[in-house]
Amino acid sequence: MHLAARYGNEETAKLLIRNGAEIDGKVGWGWTALFDAVIAGPLMVMLLVLEGIDVEAEESEGKTALYFAAYELS
Repeated sequence: MHLAARYGNEETAKLLIRNGAEIDGKVGWGWTALFDAVIAGPLMVMLLVLEGIDVEAEESEGKTALYFAAYELS
């Protein structure tokens, strides 16, 4: 899920979701797929939000994907 989100591969993400992939699973620094989706762009972010990803999930330093999008990428 994380790689599909990071590279904006919507079809793969949809296939994974349909087959029960964990969209709120954390890797590395506590990132969910939403953090990776921020890198890919707004379409992938919206796909995950519409699928019910936890938008308030925090990474290991307590930052959310919204914080990352607004601050780290600006």
